[in-house]
Amino acid sequence: MINRGRYHYPDTEIKGILKTAVVLTDTREQVNDHILAALDNLKVAHKPMALSFGDYSVMLPAMLEAGINRDIYFDSEIIIERKRNLDELAGNFSMGRERFKDEMIRAGHAQKYLIIEQGGGYAAILNQQYHARLSAKSFFASLLSFQAWYGLNVIFTGPDMTAEIIWGLLYYHVRAWLAG
Repeated sequence: MINRGRYHYPDTEIKGILKTAVVLTDTREQVNDHILAALDNLKVAHKPMALSFGDYSVMLPAMLEAGINRDIYFDSEIIIERKRNLDELAGNFSMGRERFKDEMIRAGHAQKYLIIEQGGGYAAILNQQYHARLSAKSFFASLLSFQAWYGLNVIFTGPDMTAEIIWGLLYYHVRAWLAG
């Protein structure tokens, strides 16, 4: 985590600074219009950026009056990877496993979240509510292994809640950083 010295922001200042936060969306992220529209509805700024890993992160723009002399990027501290459904994730655990593994390794000690836009949770995996040819046992084992190896936090949700979850995770990460 970035060290900002010993200064602690009061709650009122934190609220003002958080209003300037910008969600970073990876330029390779596809089919995310529903997320961008929902962020717009939440009045949350967002901008596309080539992220080294993950699909979403956050930054604070410079705010001299708050002592933030330069833009602060949190893309090495918190990342959110999004999958449209279990089929996409199953593909990452089979054909794209090495690429997905490399991405998690490159993310290092960043807090890592995996949002899966399909309800049903682990039961949906174990009951094979997907079309990929990956067995339920292998799928389940892969997901649990990635959680253990890379500190991956898994969240199952529907597409209608994805933007709020992304914003909430990023907002409270930055809030904790500001509170010191």
